[in-house]
Amino acid sequence: MSERKTSAGVRIRQRRRSVGLRQAELASRAGISASYLNLIEHDRRRIGGKLLTKIADVLGVQATFLSEGVQATKINHIRELATPLAHEEAVQQVEDLATRFPMWVDFILNQERQKRALEAQVNALTERLSHDPRLSASLHDVLSTVTAIRSMSAILSDTENIEPEWQMRFIRNMNEESLRLSDTAGALVQFLETDAKNASGLLSPQEEVENFLETSGFDFPFLENENDDFEKELHALLDTAGLSPSGIWLLKSYFVQAREDVRKLPLAVAQSFVSASGLDPVGLAQMAGVDVPTAMRRLATLPMKQKSEACGLLICDAGGNFLFHRPIEGFRVLRYASACPLLPIFDALHFPMRPIRRVLAQNTSDVTIFDTISFAQATESSANKEQPVVKSYMFIRALNKSGANAKVQRLGPSCALCSVKDCDSRRELSLVEEGF
Repeated sequence: MSERKTSAGVRIRQRRRSVGLRQAELASRAGISASYLNLIEHDRRRIGGKLLTKIADVLGVQATFLSEGVQATKINHIRELATPLAHEEAVQQVEDLATRFPMWVDFILNQERQKRALEAQVNALTERLSHDPRLSASLHDVLSTVTAIRSMSAILSDTENIEPEWQMRFIRNMNEESLRLSDTAGALVQFLETDAKNASGLLSPQEEVENFLETSGFDFPFLENENDDFEKELHALLDTAGLSPSGIWLLKSYFVQAREDVRKLPLAVAQSFVSASGLDPVGLAQMAGVDVPTAMRRLATLPMKQKSEACGLLICDAGGNFLFHRPIEGFRVLRYASACPLLPIFDALHFPMRPIRRVLAQNTSDVTIFDTISFAQATESSANKEQPVVKSYMFIRALNKSGANAKVQRLGPSCALCSVKDCDSRRELSLVEEGF
């Protein structure tokens, strides 16, 4: 059935089934009878206005998705992409393009997704080149070895009548340093070289996994469907992910944890809470009877089509090392540089099992502030051990600055990129503060 012939009622029925809601349950949440919803789904009653919006909220999609279908969503996306670049007349022709050349529209949207993935990869590589201590140490080793060889060669070329014994000693040392330089340079090239079969060659395993998840939109239906063969689907996905062995291991760990989170907090329960109360992990945990980290992971990794706004998540261990990051636009996290010690995710490590809520702004942004909730606790598998493994979580969502009543705490991604003056936690001079 083509999308033009698919009615809003059919789309509602398809969406309801895909998220695992019974007809009676959807009707109850929408404030109508199950019999009336049945009439809507079978095109015996028209739908629009507030009722359509209410049903769309319950189903976790925009009303246009139900009234006009995925085609309208694609058209709106193409129009958003074209507006800053094309002439107004060209933008007005987007709908005609989508109608006449649907395969080209899919191609453009796929190119946009790839572009975003490449931008994320470039940003990660730039950060690594600037801050990765292993890369810095390797480059320092290469420069030191080259300097030593150059010094010895200068002595041999500039010194007349050098004794044979000393001459042989210098040559032997130069040979040893040359071999060392060759090994170090070879290791550095291997580190920097991107495998043609693996575009993530310069990324750490964590970055590989996060890039893979972000590119996929965190949308993996097999996680939500209890009838699917989880192990079979998981192995098929891992076989085609194209990650390094360490990346595959981390990705498998992510999906095993995500499957457990789905078991504790089914999609229908999470969606119902989000529709009624928004993105509140502490409230969701209390309502569903799960721990706060489970609620945080569940909300942060829901695909955007399942929620009305974006959110981010940062996870670190007791040593302050970041283990996972789902980014949110405007809030920058540096994996290789020392992070700002004022981040509440670190404070939570000192006060486990206690939610810490703060409103943050990075540097002097006048556009976006962020509502954050941080929470630390021992992992379930280690809770009863002599030395439990503690992890800290920070759930992040954007706020409209004009709507924020709480005090805003300003900080930077790192000391070097922070413009906050007179900070007692500063470890180095700022590159962006006035006067430096």
